[in-house]
Amino acid sequence: MADRYLLLYDAEGVLIKQTDAGEKTRTTGSWEAMSQLSGRTNAVQALVTAIPADDATVLMKEVTGLGLDRYLDMEIGGYGSADLAGLAAAVKERAAAKYGTEFTVVVVAGPAAVAEVARVADAVVSTAESARADGAKHVIKNLLELVQLVLENRVA
Repeated sequence: MADRYLLLYDAEGVLIKQTDAGEKTRTTGSWEAMSQLSGRTNAVQALVTAIPADDATVLMKEVTGLGLDRYLDMEIGGYGSADLAGLAAAVKERAAAKYGTEFTVVVVAGPAAVAEVARVADAVVSTAESARADGAKHVIKNLLELVQLVLENRVA
């Protein structure tokens, strides 16, 4: 049987990017990848982000407003701290308690966070080639490549 994955997305740069005009938009392939992962795997998807959970305006605009919330378990996500490693560890505990199972934790992180989260995750995936030196197990062009890694049980 395939591993049960807990996919944790570092919101800024991984799911959400800022355009030159200053607007927030989804990254290439994020919505499609999350949709496929939701429908074709037993993965649980959540956020680890410095955005506070109780800052509804920011969270609505940056996650819910972009249609990404439908694939995320917002209840277990880690919010409101720049310490992504700490958030990832806390989300792993909440996910295990909620779902009654252990997970293989995969953090999809921007290049600045890879070294930090590599110490608490089973695998780190990034879109920056430079992240490999900091501990990223896989470097992908966009989240659509993550789908194949998960489906083939090769991500961790």
